[in-house]
This record gives sequence, structure tokens and C-alpha cells, in this order.
Amino acid sequence: MIRLTGIVKRYGEHKVLNQLDLQIQDGEIFGIIGRKGSGKSTLLSILATIVYPDEGEIVVNGFHYLKHRKKVKDIIGYVPQKLNLWENLTVWENLQFWNKFSGRNQDKKRLLHTLKAVGLEKHLTTRVNQMSKGMQRKLHIAVSLIHDPEILLLDEPVAGIDQQTKFEIYQLLKTLAGKNKTIVYVTSDLNELWYVCDRIGILKNGKIAYTGTIRETINEIDYNYDLQDDEDVMDLLTKEK
Repeated sequence: MIRLTGIVKRYGEHKVLNQLDLQIQDGEIFGIIGRKGSGKSTLLSILATIVYPDEGEIVVNGFHYLKHRKKVKDIIGYVPQKLNLWENLTVWENLQFWNKFSGRNQDKKRLLHTLKAVGLEKHLTTRVNQMSKGMQRKLHIAVSLIHDPEILLLDEPVAGIDQQTKFEIYQLLKTLAGKNKTIVYVTSDLNELWYVCDRIGILKNGKIAYTGTIRETINEIDYNYDLQDDEDVMDLLTKEK
């Protein structure tokens, strides 16, 4: 379980996150959506221990975020928006590099298992610069799974890739959640959340302004025929009642 209480993150005088509270259950796929600049990537970066909150408390699978930083890092896999891959190296060489660079030092069997999980086991000798964007994204996910993390954080994981690969990544995430891995999925596209998530949260004014299951969310918006786009939907769901 991930529990965030009273999280504040400032950049200068601006509070990107402002007394944010959120709880994510073990084994669920939790989607986070919000307008551009709402703090989605900042929140994910905090969970990934890349940046730290200015105020508040985080507990990750029973470990206090600040007291047990190394342990928290060890149980998290992170897939940022920007691909961190060596384009002139092969799939296998990239996986070996990140395995050593991150200090994971997993054996060959574990690395091959990871590539098979994302459907790249037949592409060991393919160079990254010869791969589609979707295949590159799969490799990036494989890198994050090298150490078999309990929690996977993904920032816009299917942006700009083909529909078939999107579907394959959705299926992969559902398989991982079925093995009791907790997945936090950040996107700007509400449609993605319908396909892959168990629950969603809407980030607005530095706080999680709405949470609900997919069914609860669909029931909320079902009879509002005047909704034109994702922003209309988010406004409706976060409207004070």
C-alpha cells in the first residue's frame, strides 16, 4: 500500500502540490490524470524518490519514505516520459548496461525472463535505433522491471505509440497487477484509464480532487451528454457538491 498524507511540494513561491492526500491499494492499477502543469509528473517523481516533498508523510509498503529511502527505492520501478536508452546498443546490451549501472546485478535468467514478459525475447540483437517507438517503450518498461519491483510507476507510458503496442502494454500491466504488483499510471488521456485502471484520481489545484473506480466514474458521467472533452469530464467529477 502507498499512503501519502499532507504532501506539499514548492518550486519557489508556487505550491505544485498542496496538502495532497492519497491512498493506493496493493495490486491495483491506479490512474492519475490532470491538466497540463497540474503536478502529475512531480507527484510521480516524488514517489520514485527523485525529488522529495517539502512537507507531509509517505509510507510505501510499510516503509517510511524518508527513514527507509534505500528500501523504498529497491521496491519501486520507474518509467519516466523520456526514454533513457542507448540508441546504438542492442536490446540485450541496453538491459545489461542498466542492470550493472543500477547495481541490480541480476543474472542472465532473470534478464531473459524480463524481456519475455514484455515480448522482446526475439529481439535481443536489435539495435534501439532500429526499433519502433512502441518497442522502445517496451524495452524501457523491461529496464524498470529488472529487479522485480513491488511497485511500478509509469509516466505517459503509451504516448505516441501504435494501438497494437498500446494494447500489449495494457495487457502486460494487468498481468503484473494480477501478481499483486501495485501500478501507478499517469496520463493526460482519460481514454487510456478506462482500458487499464481499477481506480482513478484527478489532480487539481495541487490535490487529489476526485477518486473512484472506473464503474463509479462512468456512472458519474453517464448522463451528461454535453461533455465535450477530457477537461469537461474532469470539471464535472471535481465539482463541489
